Amino acid sequence: MNIKKRIKNKKRFIIVLLSLTLLLVIGTTFALFTDVILLTEQEFTSGTLDIVENDKDPIVLSLPAGMSEGDPIAPGDIFGFTGTIMNEGNLDAKIRVRIEETDEAGDPVTASGDWRFVVPGAFPGVLVAGGNLSLEGVQLEYLRTNVNDVQDTTYYFVLRVEAMQDRNTSDIETDNWDQVVTEPFTLTP
Repeated sequence: MNIKKRIKNKKRFIIVLLSLTLLLVIGTTFALFTDVILLTEQEFTSGTLDIVENDKDPIVLSLPAGMSEGDPIAPGDIFGFTGTIMNEGNLDAKIRVRIEETDEAGDPVTASGDWRFVVPGAFPGVLVAGGNLSLEGVQLEYLRTNVNDVQDTTYYFVLRVEAMQDRNTSDIETDNWDQVVTEPFTLTP
């Protein structure tokens, strides 16, 4: 019986030894057919969007022909804007222009409906990185339909030029726009 036990133990030992040998051969073969490439470290920097008023061509409200500073306004008067904005960032920007009616302190109020804001076909547009965009053609019209009840009313406004990155925003609806806000201006009939 002792001999049978020894033969059985030798068989087990041989099976374990063959299994380890087979594992070693397979593992070595697998190691011979693998490879690893180490990539260099990648660096990514986010872009910038910086819309500013051009100091050399500031945004100005221009008066209708024949009107002087301080003259009262009348229904039908059309005021234009001149000046340029610049994109000092490195991302192209979508641009939109808005007029906001405010109170004397500059806080937004419900629009009176006495005005029409005219924006040329260039808006909304795209302002390329490092580029300029003229506000030529942006107008504010005091409506001819205004009647006597708006006489001696003072109106306060702010012109907003807003920008959002142009790339990867087609499916985004957001009010997260970078803004250039002009100094408030006042108009009195």
